[in-house]
Amino acid sequence: MSWNNYGIWCGASLFAIFGSSGVAFAQQAGAASEATLAEIVVTAEKRSEKIQDVPVAVTVVTGQQLEDQHIYSIADLARTTPALEMVQAFGGPGGGGQIRGIGTNSFSPTAEGAVGIVVDDVPQGNVNITNLFDLQRVEVLKGPQGTLFGLTSSAGVINMVTAAPDPTKYMVSAHVDYSDDGRFGSEFGEETERVVLNAPLSSNAAVRLAISDDRIKGVQVNNFTGTPNVSTEWGGRLRFLYQPTDELEINLSADYDRRGQNYSDPQFNYVSANPLLTAGLAACGITPSYSNQARCWSNANDTNYRNYGTSAKIDYHLSGATLTSITGYRKQITAPSDFDAIGLSSDIPQIFNVGQTGSGRQFSQELRVASSGRQTIDYVAGLFYSSYSAETGFAPGGGFNVGIFPFPGVFIPFVHSVTTTNTTNKSEAAFGQMTYHLTDQIGLIAGLRYTHQELSAFSSPAEFASLDKDNVSGRLGLQYKIAPDLTSYFTVVRGYKGPQVTPAAEGTPQNVIGAEIPTAFELGIKGTLLDRRLGWDSDLFYSRVHDYQGQACSLNPVGALACVGQSIDQVTTKGFELNAYGEIATGLSITAGYIYDVAKYPNGYTGYDPNNLVGGTTDLSNQQIVGVPKNKLSLSALYDFPLSAAIHGFVNADTVYKSAMRLGPTADPRFVFPQNWNTGLRIGVKSPTDRWSAAIFARNLGQDREPVTLFGGPSFTPPGVVPFLPLGAVNGVSGWQTVNSLRQVGITLEAKF
Repeated sequence: MSWNNYGIWCGASLFAIFGSSGVAFAQQAGAASEATLAEIVVTAEKRSEKIQDVPVAVTVVTGQQLEDQHIYSIADLARTTPALEMVQAFGGPGGGGQIRGIGTNSFSPTAEGAVGIVVDDVPQGNVNITNLFDLQRVEVLKGPQGTLFGLTSSAGVINMVTAAPDPTKYMVSAHVDYSDDGRFGSEFGEETERVVLNAPLSSNAAVRLAISDDRIKGVQVNNFTGTPNVSTEWGGRLRFLYQPTDELEINLSADYDRRGQNYSDPQFNYVSANPLLTAGLAACGITPSYSNQARCWSNANDTNYRNYGTSAKIDYHLSGATLTSITGYRKQITAPSDFDAIGLSSDIPQIFNVGQTGSGRQFSQELRVASSGRQTIDYVAGLFYSSYSAETGFAPGGGFNVGIFPFPGVFIPFVHSVTTTNTTNKSEAAFGQMTYHLTDQIGLIAGLRYTHQELSAFSSPAEFASLDKDNVSGRLGLQYKIAPDLTSYFTVVRGYKGPQVTPAAEGTPQNVIGAEIPTAFELGIKGTLLDRRLGWDSDLFYSRVHDYQGQACSLNPVGALACVGQSIDQVTTKGFELNAYGEIATGLSITAGYIYDVAKYPNGYTGYDPNNLVGGTTDLSNQQIVGVPKNKLSLSALYDFPLSAAIHGFVNADTVYKSAMRLGPTADPRFVFPQNWNTGLRIGVKSPTDRWSAAIFARNLGQDREPVTLFGGPSFTPPGVVPFLPLGAVNGVSGWQTVNSLRQVGITLEAKF
């Protein structure tokens, strides 16, 4: 289907929906039926508004839905929002979220994510949380959001709101999940315990303590030792709320997270291999396939890190406006960790890290004023400052190593490097956005943000790079309220993602990538159906990204396969979204979404050639961007029904469909993962007032094996070593599996007091 025909089809579909909604609205008005759709309030424009009134494409995931679908990490959120994908980049803080096909496909110490993570108004930057618990809701804002959210939001924002303390009641809740590796069809084991305590301190003050403990075993196994991978993570959050007067509200928060694991990310499991590598894997009991959960590493492999932060938010409510101050600080520390990159003890050469350390910290301050809404001019304006710094290095005796083990315990190094890096990223910004309501139906939207950014990067022994950048981004739009339950809007947004600067290190030359500038167009309509039981929204979108930050891979001078950032002249993404949510019948609630997304590299763009490691390329002209399915559907349904006056039964099912997608920056067909479904089910009983529940759950019933990335190697044959491979080649393709790649079956217990 051509784009012109596709646009006609989408436009016709959109306005067919619009027309049916108009008829539905007229019927509702005549029947004067009572509204049953729960009101959803979001802060997508940094003030509280009903989701149906916000001229932004937003998907809201409630705290209950997060628990029902066992969504415990940011990566899991991709199962709830068709426009969101999580693409992993390794070697730096790049990668992460990708919305409507736009994300960060390069990594370096100064890389910024294209999808910002914000928790209680505090931007997380490159030291973001990973563990999700005790959240009120998650808002996924689609399209560039830099006007109000600044850096790391050029593709969108994942805006999280934690559950607030309640001064009116004591409350204790406990939640337990349990599954066992190999029992009842579960392919790994997990134990999760979560406890929440809410305690009033007075009539206007309260504290809320949430604790999460998680242990995962057996997602992967080391066949060299016969031991499964084990990950343990403990986290907690303490939040304090104080409202001394009707005008003043103070929120203080502190959180802490600690993870330890007997392996190091990424863990590459071979999904395909050449005959030589296949024989080496077979000697360790491994058969390459998407079902492979094993590696065979003999070098040390472990990771331990801590992530913590504090924040203070002060709101002062004036007549018609609110003054807000938000201060945030975050820090992450990686203890001396080891990483066996090859993961096959017989492979030559061996590549591994010993005693690598790292730390990162970010301070942010925002001052803003926002109108309370429903005024002739609704506005948000403010100032923002952030300072990020990070260091990497090695503990005494550690280093990056390339070499061979001719005899057990004897290592002959080709390369031993103890490179250290230091990175800083500072920004100051002034921003403002307003909606001028010409009438009760028509509003004009305008916003502007000025950003000044300073980057620096140092790599030992004496490589240094820095740059300054100024940028103006903004937003223009028109909002038209067709009826009380039917709103349309059109917006044009210019976004900004800062440049990257990487000094020379480990044989890779210095690399500077310019700023990435997206321009996005969006036409959306939001409404209700079924006597206001079902809310829906749809939109057409088109984004053109200049100087897209991608990456190119080749063999670097020290003999390791390396990927370095590059600027792609322009990529485009265009498509159509439709989302629906609500209680469509008594006891039956659904959340559903679909996206058709054509996200393409430009004509003439090339990816790397895994069969030519001295600069070989493959043609990616007009091919779908890495990690972007052209079609994606998500559906979650909950049916709650009475069994007796004291007990209800419930069935909760969710599924995600993705069309085939490329998972590595090459045209090699081995890097395309086929279309797939991932389905979960939860069946149980509970009290009518949700005081307790017990359920059996299953995730990934069909054993979909989708990895988060596909990678060439890491086993490779260097150029000139084998006569029939004069240019060198990777010996296989490996995938990085996570808990979402495997089937899980277990039980869930929950109680509230």
